[in-house]
Amino acid sequence: MTRIIMVTIDRLFFRRETMDFFDKLNEQPIERDERVYNSEGYDRQGFNKAGYNRHGYNAQGYNSSGFDMYGFDARGFDKNGYNNQGYDEDGFKATGFDKNGFNRQGYNRYGYDAQGYNKQGYNVQGYDRNGYKADGYNRQGYHKNGFNKEGYDIQGYKRDGFNKQGYDREGFDKNGYNRQGYNRDGLNKQGYDLYGFNSEGYTKFGYDRRGFSREGKHANGTMYDKRGFDFHGVHRTGGLYDESGYDQDGHDETGFNAQGYDKNGFTAEGNHISEITYDRFGYDANGFNRIGFNKEGYDKNGYDKHGYDKEGYKANGFNIQGYDRQGYDADGFNRAGIDKDGYNQDGFNRFGYNREGFGRNGFNQQGYDSEGFNQQGYDINGYDREGYDKAGRDVKGFSREGNHANGTKYDAKGYNVNGFNRNGIHLNGSLYDEQGYDHEGYNVAGFNKRGVDRRGFTQDGSLVNDKLYDSSGYDQEGFNRRGFNKEGYDRYGYDRYGYDEDGFNAAGYNIKGYNRQGYDQDGFDRFGIDQEGYNREGFNKIGYNRQGLGRNGYSRQGYDAEGFNKQGYDINGFNRQGYNRFGYDVRGFNREGKHANGTKYDTKGLDRNGFTVQGIHSITGKLTDEEGYEQAGYDAEGYDRTGYDRKRLDRQGRNVWEK
Repeated sequence: MTRIIMVTIDRLFFRRETMDFFDKLNEQPIERDERVYNSEGYDRQGFNKAGYNRHGYNAQGYNSSGFDMYGFDARGFDKNGYNNQGYDEDGFKATGFDKNGFNRQGYNRYGYDAQGYNKQGYNVQGYDRNGYKADGYNRQGYHKNGFNKEGYDIQGYKRDGFNKQGYDREGFDKNGYNRQGYNRDGLNKQGYDLYGFNSEGYTKFGYDRRGFSREGKHANGTMYDKRGFDFHGVHRTGGLYDESGYDQDGHDETGFNAQGYDKNGFTAEGNHISEITYDRFGYDANGFNRIGFNKEGYDKNGYDKHGYDKEGYKANGFNIQGYDRQGYDADGFNRAGIDKDGYNQDGFNRFGYNREGFGRNGFNQQGYDSEGFNQQGYDINGYDREGYDKAGRDVKGFSREGNHANGTKYDAKGYNVNGFNRNGIHLNGSLYDEQGYDHEGYNVAGFNKRGVDRRGFTQDGSLVNDKLYDSSGYDQEGFNRRGFNKEGYDRYGYDRYGYDEDGFNAAGYNIKGYNRQGYDQDGFDRFGIDQEGYNREGFNKIGYNRQGLGRNGYSRQGYDAEGFNKQGYDINGFNRQGYNRFGYDVRGFNREGKHANGTKYDTKGLDRNGFTVQGIHSITGKLTDEEGYEQAGYDAEGYDRTGYDRKRLDRQGRNVWEK
């Protein structure tokens, strides 16, 4: 309508060209602007024709520069390029660190990356990614070359191939001998094998396996064995065969033995020994009867009908007295009741300790039981079974309440009970503990264990409080800006003077210096007595120390630390040399070797060195003891244990006075 009026007016006042223009305009579709604007130029919604309200923002909430009322654009960034959390498009704050605390190079404020390593490649403990420090050693103390500072590898061997005990990986020492005293050829230092033969096949007494010496003399004292053959296999009759026609190995000149079998067990007819037949006397070709015994009464294994061999031992190795060839019974004890390792039938050695090293009271020589604790309940490092020492501290110096002995929340290395130092670095080298929380208790997402972030928002975006601090000045956890709650205690339960509600500080001591149990830092109460009842000098109220010794060095029973009384005798009545007041040792022998019964032999018929009247040793069953010495005290070469012969000359021919 308006446009028609305008055309009418135009037709009245304008020339034809102008009227033609308006005619064409009337023919075009009309776009009607139905918005109504007030005198100030704003429609009913408060926007002007440019689309902005009085405050300069459009319907989407952005001004002509593209920012909302909070200064953020449609992508959520302000004019400086940061979002409402303070991060740019790459996720970094103006300080240069992302939400995890790492900069664009990947390092946190302390210079460590997400794995806990600095630019030089070392973590807070000083180890690189391969676990080595700058000096090349790892946590176990081994260098990159595989050896520790003492020069040993992880198997305990040095570069020369030997361990601390002096043995190589094959078990031999530098001289070529193993722990049993044998070299790689199976010979000991004296040159003998396990069975007593040297590399030439002779014993220390000079006899070979047949019983002959190098000079051809037999161990029976003659030049012939029991069948009459000498060292070279020649019979005393002058030939290679005895009177029965058999050689030293028991075969005749045709190669058959007395039973008619050759070395392979066949007869001259080709029948094998397995084809058993018996002669008219009831013996087979091997000389055994139907019940398995030969004419001498021994079976094929050399045992008689009672089960004993010619030397008097059964198949189990024991004689009729119950002792084996070494002189030990089935339980491993000799006639003196001692086993090969020196322990009696109760399992204790002559010092009173068992194989595990513990005495009858259950404690070892150092005073610790099988679990490593002494009679007071502490281990060798001074900690009880719960891991706390007498002062109530664990190995890191923290009390059961989490307070350190230095009076703070941090130990000597700067870590608190949760394992964080003052810089927020955990013992593991990162900013987070094993549960994923930092030193303030927040995880990588920024939430604490309650699910609340530092600004008071929960994970679903709701605000725990409208403000971090309420109208009374306390945060969501009930602490004011100074860190104290309404009762006046901080997050750790201490007031501004450092004491908890019971009056004890972080170190666990009250203002007078005593802990909750009433003991000071040295472990003594106000009377100067510790928890075990000992004073600062180490003595209890009756005057004895922890070892049970008085100030004079003797126990209440009158014995010193070594177990001897003032007269020099132990509880069994023997002095340090092993003799009693009458001059006899535990077996009844005096210093001259004479027994208390007036002879040189005890009630078992043994002298002080274990020999019988006949000169047989009780353990070896031979004329010599385990070390090769006979009853008179001389070895096969005629020298005693001190290296002198009967003329008191040593192996170089010098007498004792020439030295």
